[in-house]
Amino acid sequence: MRKILTWHPLGRTGAYISKKDYDVTRDFILSALSDEMTLLDLIELGERVLARIIEDNIAWNILVVKLDLEARGIIVSFLKLAPYKAQFLKLRRKGVRKFVVDNSMSITNQQRTK
Repeated sequence: MRKILTWHPLGRTGAYISKKDYDVTRDFILSALSDEMTLLDLIELGERVLARIIEDNIAWNILVVKLDLEARGIIVSFLKLAPYKAQFLKLRRKGVRKFVVDNSMSITNQQRTK
């Protein structure tokens, strides 16, 4: 199994993750972030959608790949304080242009609200 070393936005050493898990998780994150969403919502959705694909800890994979995508300037995370403090994520324009997301991983609004 081939592993890759991810990047970290603060310049720290990233984590090793299998190339297959990285690609699946990256495609999931990019397709899920068609609009901004909270990190918690992304993880909950990922645990439902990726459960049959990834055998490892899905939340950990999402966090590692999220940090890598932030470090590469593909997505941005920010805090919103109202109505409660939460970390939100959204695609940057650079991220939209850089990756073409496979339609087989697309997520409908109906799946997001379940």
